[in-house]
Amino acid sequence: MTHIKNIAIIVLVMTIIGLLMINHTTNQRLKQPNDTENNPMNQEEYMDDIIEIFNLSSDFILAHTQGDARALKEMLPSNFTVEKNEDKVNILYEYANETIKQTVYGNREADFKSFKINGINWKDDQNVMIHFQEIYIDTKTEAIFSPPTFLNLEFKKVGGEWRIGAIEFDI
Repeated sequence: MTHIKNIAIIVLVMTIIGLLMINHTTNQRLKQPNDTENNPMNQEEYMDDIIEIFNLSSDFILAHTQGDARALKEMLPSNFTVEKNEDKVNILYEYANETIKQTVYGNREADFKSFKINGINWKDDQNVMIHFQEIYIDTKTEAIFSPPTFLNLEFKKVGGEWRIGAIEFDI
């Protein structure tokens, strides 16, 4: 399992580097990460941040697709509550002055297969949104389960560490 996770991380980092160099909304090249005028981080800090964010992403996706409430509690900040009841795992948190209840595991007739990165919105050096598509296989037909699940993870840098700030699922 560790070998597969290491390969997944390498593929993710390589994908991220490619995605970060292209601004998908304007189809223009972004400035190099070591351009201190527009990006105060040096290239080493930039790569460290990318690796940290994608390790957190991978850990979150594995925990929620396996229904591991304990792992979710450990990785989420204190303003998130993880509830496990029967066959479901829910996450509750405040966002835009509302309590959001998000079911992250349960009652699915499909098995998690993989995920892919659909995009990255690097808002600034303290706030990043990553868009994923999760791919599931129907347990009865072994075909790709439809519709796909889209996951948006927002990361905020707090006290020098990246933390999940918001979670949004869409189908």
